[in-house]
Amino acid sequence: MAALYQAAAVDGQPDCHGWSIDVPVNTWQGVSTNADGRVLGISMWESIFCHPTTHLPSASVPPPKWVLPPELGNLNKLDRLAIDTYQLSGEIPSQLGKLSSLTRLEIYNSSLSGKIPVELGSLANLKRFQIHASQLTGEIPPELADLDNLTHFEIDSSKLVGEIPPDLGDLDNLTHLKIGGSRLSGSIPSELGNLTNLTHLSLVNNQLTGNVPPELGNLRNLVVLDLRYNRLSGPIPSELGNLVNLTHLYLSGNQLSGEIPPELANLVNLRALLLGGNQLSGCLPASLDPVSASFGPDDVLAMPVCQ
Repeated sequence: MAALYQAAAVDGQPDCHGWSIDVPVNTWQGVSTNADGRVLGISMWESIFCHPTTHLPSASVPPPKWVLPPELGNLNKLDRLAIDTYQLSGEIPSQLGKLSSLTRLEIYNSSLSGKIPVELGSLANLKRFQIHASQLTGEIPPELADLDNLTHFEIDSSKLVGEIPPDLGDLDNLTHLKIGGSRLSGSIPSELGNLTNLTHLSLVNNQLTGNVPPELGNLRNLVVLDLRYNRLSGPIPSELGNLVNLTHLYLSGNQLSGEIPPELANLVNLRALLLGGNQLSGCLPASLDPVSASFGPDDVLAMPVCQ
């Protein structure tokens, strides 16, 4: 923890919410420990940092950037690491792969860069892997498919490239798969249709091509399917009509063609439907018309209602 204290540049600053090397770490705001004083959780957010400029609104010098120290990998009882600050930069240390007790890795609104370390695939107890708004590059390591206990895999607003690893379809416990605002290419793996516990699938705003896999119709627990703003082509698979729990279906901004399958009328729980910006033909099933009509003109599909 001393390494984290130094890295976050709070040393010597007053009123840092209990962050001081002169007091026990269990008094630090955002830090939890067990009865033996071993660190269990770390939650760091913007207001926890006390830099000189924090108390000087007119100052033009921004707070300094800092990086995650590799010594964090020594906290073998750490269960949760959550950080929300744009001051965090540098790369994710590969040593985090030694955190055998970690169940939640959550990093928001950072300036992290570099690749996702393959060593994170060793976090056997990890349930949540969530990195939102970063500068991460490279490809998604296929080793992350070894995280058998994972329920949430979410990365958005990054610079990731390459294809979605088909092995992600082996993550049987996954309920949320969200990879958006990146530069992913290639097709959507049909193996994602094996994720029968999935409730949210969002691959919005990438560069994905090919067809919408009909295997996605196997995801009977799916509530949200969001594939907007890619380069998907071909027809809308009729198998999507099997998703009886679906409330939100977003396919707009692609190159989909053909007629809207009448099986979509089986989506009795649907509350939101976006199909605009494609090359669809034919008519809109009458049962879907009130759903589509609830959106603005940029999102409403301009086609007649089936009689």
